Amino acid sequence: MPKIEKRDAHTVALIGPCDIDESVAIRKELELLIRRSKEHAFTIDFQGLESVSSAILSLMLCCLRVAQAEKCELNFSNLPPKLYDMARVGGIESMLPLQ
Repeated sequence: MPKIEKRDAHTVALIGPCDIDESVAIRKELELLIRRSKEHAFTIDFQGLESVSSAILSLMLCCLRVAQAEKCELNFSNLPPKLYDMARVGGIESMLPLQ
């Protein structure tokens, strides 16, 4: 099961493998963190993610939707190349706020 590691007040990192079953729980936790954030910007760092799937893309889009509703600038950093390639093939890379 992946874990969410808090780096600072506005940055968290995903650590470990994350399959489709685990992505729902992680998504809910990230959405809650975004809603509770007192910052105007929030970053999710994917450098520690050990495995990727299309479920992660869904997680990213859901988090983006929540951030927009909360008027919070959301950024994604250190996307694994395979995840970026999936976003590119799906035509959504331009929708993702990448750092």
